[in-house]
Amino acid sequence: MPLPRTGWINVAAAVAGGGCAGFGIGRLLAGQAAAGAAALAVGLVLLWWAFDDRRKFDRDAPESEADGSHTVE
Repeated sequence: MPLPRTGWINVAAAVAGGGCAGFGIGRLLAGQAAAGAAALAVGLVLLWWAFDDRRKFDRDAPESEADGSHTVE
């Protein structure tokens, strides 16, 4: 039996991505370019994924998987 899909993973990814991006910006402002750039990049990727993946839960979006179907491209 497959696990029900909910939007909580997107919320968790957005929170983690925002925290990581904020940490990266703080490191960049503190002068630690390598660590700051890496943390900022990871945070932005997490934020992008969270906001892009949330469309699967919107019933009006063409990519919606709310009815149990999967998008085939």
